[in-house]
Amino acid sequence: MSLTCTANFSSTLGGTSLTNPINTPIFNCLFRYCKSILGGYGVWATSAVFPHKFAALMPIAGGIIPIFKITPAFKQTLHPIVSDILDAHNPYIVLAAKIGKTPVWMFHGRDDKVIPVTESRNINEALRSGGNETVRYTEWEQVGHEEVFIKAFLEPEHYKWLTKQKLTGGK
Repeated sequence: MSLTCTANFSSTLGGTSLTNPINTPIFNCLFRYCKSILGGYGVWATSAVFPHKFAALMPIAGGIIPIFKITPAFKQTLHPIVSDILDAHNPYIVLAAKIGKTPVWMFHGRDDKVIPVTESRNINEALRSGGNETVRYTEWEQVGHEEVFIKAFLEPEHYKWLTKQKLTGGK
């Protein structure tokens, strides 16, 4: 029997802050992380800050380069690791190095007008070139930003894929 835990890193669980989840009981169970739309950015950022702590990642229409101008005030709100990734010459390669071999299945719609599909393509390429052989990338034609979430969760294989993933450290 495997237990799947989900939590919002900005919340608390049983009075324990999840800003440092390594010291919480939640990591005694299998932890899979999936999120959609702008939360897809959160999947990448969280997995970079807490590498090798997730059994699998499933970002939907996500990216690493923000779709808005990064102001100095906004930059101060970022975790230093995320800030370093954004400052890198090639943030996709730096992100891929942080994630390592953690299994990833990402989804994006080719007609997404909100988050450029090149974000997922670039991350996919960086993960593969970095040696992650567990990466799966599904890109649908004629699917926009609003439809990709529904399409991803209607994908019959993703539930099987998620439950097969085990927390191994992803290194």
